[in-house]
Amino acid sequence: MSTALKLRPLTGPTDDPTHQVCGPRYRLSVPDNWKNDPQRPIYVDGQYLYYYLYNGDYLTGGGGTAWRLATTRDHVRFNDRGVAIQKNTNSNGDLWSGSVVVDTLDTAGYGKGAVIALVTQAPEGKQAQFLWYSTDGGRSFKPGGASPVLPNPGVHDFRDPKVIWDAPRKRWAMANAEGRRVAFYSSPDLKSWTYTGDFERSDIGVLECPDLFQITAQDGTRHSVFAVSANGKGRGLPATKPTGRAVSTAPASQPTMMSRSGSTGASTSTAR
Repeated sequence: MSTALKLRPLTGPTDDPTHQVCGPRYRLSVPDNWKNDPQRPIYVDGQYLYYYLYNGDYLTGGGGTAWRLATTRDHVRFNDRGVAIQKNTNSNGDLWSGSVVVDTLDTAGYGKGAVIALVTQAPEGKQAQFLWYSTDGGRSFKPGGASPVLPNPGVHDFRDPKVIWDAPRKRWAMANAEGRRVAFYSSPDLKSWTYTGDFERSDIGVLECPDLFQITAQDGTRHSVFAVSANGKGRGLPATKPTGRAVSTAPASQPTMMSRSGSTGASTSTAR
């Protein structure tokens, strides 16, 4: 059973629909309680699956987040599908940010087309990356074991895994936020991960929520984009070039910030 969710318009004091107030003209609001940290949508069986962190106990003072799901075909009309991964399902605690992929080739062993989530959990306060899997199209998940697939090596900040399929190398690639650096890992099966390199900056604060994706330029060339959130002094990251092992900084007089309005441009890099 699903509940239709409406995108709510934001208008100015004169109800002029072209006048935006502190946000986009349309937004997706949580049905109740608390919503934060949307995960990148994935496309499954004709629908986009949009997961986000949800605290159903927020209004009564409870803590911890689950993964709630909304689906859409057009990014305008959404259906609420309820909680896909409950918090505190096992001793590893609640669910933090992560990413979701479709395992088309069955590399993880849960069946072709299984939806795999790599999620940060923090048992006993120690952040690590855990695997959850779905065999019903991403509507519900089960833990892929009680142990992390990427254990914490003994650092305070170790979270927000972003996973993509590295087609040229026929393996999975992960970017993981680890304090002042983002570390890169590779895996043949989403379960065993090998460190391959990192990107480190010491002047912009703790790095969080890295992203990796590809775009096609107007001339038809493919480019890879590496982006990351930073809580430093309002500075962005320079353009970077992924090599499969590390990220090298392209020449830039100043770091390039990915702006909400798009007015300052975005950091892109050429995949080789």
